[in-house]
Amino acid sequence: MALPPPTFDLSTASGLSLSGSKVTTWGSATQGTDANRPTYSDADDDKILGYGVVQLSGASSQYLSWDDTAAMFSGDDPDFTAAVLFRPGSASGAKTLLGLGSAGAGRDEVLRVTGAPSLQTTRRDNSSSTDSATIASSSQISYGVAYLAIIRQSGSTRSGLLCRVDNQVEVSDSGVVNVSNTVMATGAIGADVSAGSIDQFFTGDIARIRLYDSALSGDPDGDYTGTQIAELKAAMLAEAAVGGGSAIRPAIGAAIQSSIRSCMGA
Repeated sequence: MALPPPTFDLSTASGLSLSGSKVTTWGSATQGTDANRPTYSDADDDKILGYGVVQLSGASSQYLSWDDTAAMFSGDDPDFTAAVLFRPGSASGAKTLLGLGSAGAGRDEVLRVTGAPSLQTTRRDNSSSTDSATIASSSQISYGVAYLAIIRQSGSTRSGLLCRVDNQVEVSDSGVVNVSNTVMATGAIGADVSAGSIDQFFTGDIARIRLYDSALSGDPDGDYTGTQIAELKAAMLAEAAVGGGSAIRPAIGAAIQSSIRSCMGA
């Protein structure tokens, strides 16, 4: 079944702007503070399915602001589908890969890895309640290994699957997430954001993120054969095009650019 156009689609094959090896923008996600910028690596040992990776260090509070995604996660448990191709690093405590936050009490940690590590699909809350669900236990996820996570919210049910990239071993689960009236104001890659506070920084690598503002057909915690979830999984696990290169825009100073033009006879 054909997929609709994604609402947001980040891949390290395009849309990266760098200052040296540091990521300044990735699509519409940005980081203006040099010390908090993640780095980019296209070393063969770091790549996931041929894609270079955005590398985040929790110890250095590295993250990207992605406020454009906030509206998509606002309201009474809005339907969505999220897919992330990532590799968790070695760290302790709860760490957020994709987070949204309100101006006051309220947030949605769409995807996070706890110190066990165990993968949680959510911790959505407001001023009075919190709901969460776990799709992989500590025996089913390991640091230093690449995974694809797909999270789907439909009504008050949030379900997810976690697929290990190298051997296609998959686990899944679901839970009730029913937290109403949360208006998100901010979004982040690699951190939890809520009420102006930024913490729970993720340590690890991310190669691709794809978001849909609808619940794609198929249940990640059921038989999704022939559904849009199956198509999404196949698309996210596809190898990067060989020789396609990465559309990376270095942040080169005006004087250097002028020198380059001069050398080229421009």
